[in-house]
Amino acid sequence: MPRLIYFIPIRKGSKGVPHKNMKILGGKPLVAWVVDAITASHTAAEIWVATD
Repeated sequence: MPRLIYFIPIRKGSKGVPHKNMKILGGKPLVAWVVDAITASHTAAEIWVATD
């Protein structure tokens, strides 16, 4: 299985829901669900998160 580099661009704000990526959903921030899903796939060599 290839080891991949994941790039996750995350905006600080949203026009509809301010700070939505940091809102708590199911006990953790929304962005954490994305990182956890990638980590669970066991394909990530690196995970890069870019914010504004």
